Amino acid sequence: MDYTRSSRLETKFCGKTLINPFLISASPSSDSRSKVERAFQAGWAGVVFKTTALPEYAPVLAEPNMAGIDFQNKKQMGFLNTDLISERDVYEIAEDIRYFKKKYPDRILMGSIMAAEKEHWEKLVEVMEDAGADMIELSMSCPQGEQSIAGDAEYVTQRIPASDPELMYSTTKTIKNAVKHGTPVIVKMTPNVTDIAALAKAAENAGADGLCAIDTLRGFIGVDINTGLPKLNTAGLATWGGLSGPILKPVALAAITKILSVCPDLPIAGVGGITTWEDAAEFLLLGASALEVCTAISMYGLNMVKKLCENLDRYMEEKDYSSIESMRGASLKYIVEHSALSRELHVKCRIDENKCIKCGKCAVCCNDFGFEALHQKEPSTIPVLDTEKCRGCGACSSVCPAGAVTYC
Repeated sequence: MDYTRSSRLETKFCGKTLINPFLISASPSSDSRSKVERAFQAGWAGVVFKTTALPEYAPVLAEPNMAGIDFQNKKQMGFLNTDLISERDVYEIAEDIRYFKKKYPDRILMGSIMAAEKEHWEKLVEVMEDAGADMIELSMSCPQGEQSIAGDAEYVTQRIPASDPELMYSTTKTIKNAVKHGTPVIVKMTPNVTDIAALAKAAENAGADGLCAIDTLRGFIGVDINTGLPKLNTAGLATWGGLSGPILKPVALAAITKILSVCPDLPIAGVGGITTWEDAAEFLLLGASALEVCTAISMYGLNMVKKLCENLDRYMEEKDYSSIESMRGASLKYIVEHSALSRELHVKCRIDENKCIKCGKCAVCCNDFGFEALHQKEPSTIPVLDTEKCRGCGACSSVCPAGAVTYC
């Protein structure tokens, strides 16, 4: 069975039908005709072509510009890039859109555009609409290289539209006014702000048809402690970049739930750390209407969509979800402000002796980080709980390698 075409997975985003919820985000994976062709053969529902601009703003890339962030021998827990927009201009991307509209009419083709002047935004919209783009994504949220399309580098770096409510509103309004054929406009959100919900509201008020949340988080990869050189550098020099990968998922989920608390009817394409079908399910349960994948493709390849669809479909069948829409946002009812959390409930740590491997990690955690309630009296024994001291904080469970610690 081809699970990428399961009727259970078919869904809608901003009025457009997706054969499944999985899209490739604006990235190197969507930056050549051959890769997009292979993506569609694998079963992806659509692509957001790598962000493009007018020919005069074609970037010159510094190399290398990507590196993984590993943790305790686990590869790519995070990923940092100092990449820029596509080296292919908007006219080249438009030709790809025309090509794929004919060959894959059931797939979503989204153009991602970036500009710094009103007239340039308008021209980009015109070219994308003429090519037949199904949607237009506004890239005004990338945390590096903003100066590549504007003259005042310092000013632009501090005030990209996605981080300023006034610029967010005016830029989105400009693009919406430029649309002549009803093409949905999707605004990509940055996590590099203090109030992402306010920025989302500004985009909604300006007429955005949907949002993409989130772009990468500004980060710095670190240095080699033996040489002192940055781990990602060009001829010894380095800069800030965009952090993505599994480490970003909690940030993305927080952003989506915050946005939906003030813009409950605005469709969101969730992106940020989606690697497994379980990740996908979480994004959908917390309100995402579609899913964009980027970094995971570098690790697992374009064919990963097959397993994503197969396992998500089986999960939905098991949980009796008949459609993506029936599960979308099902967990939002559990999300409240901190002040609404109960102060009456008191829980205690509970160790399952059948699962406990007697490593003592929970006791170390509790004594050196928590409330000093767990004690391992002898090595290789099950820790003993002092119920008077236990506050049910949860820290000990986070270090247990055997899943033996719960709360009741």
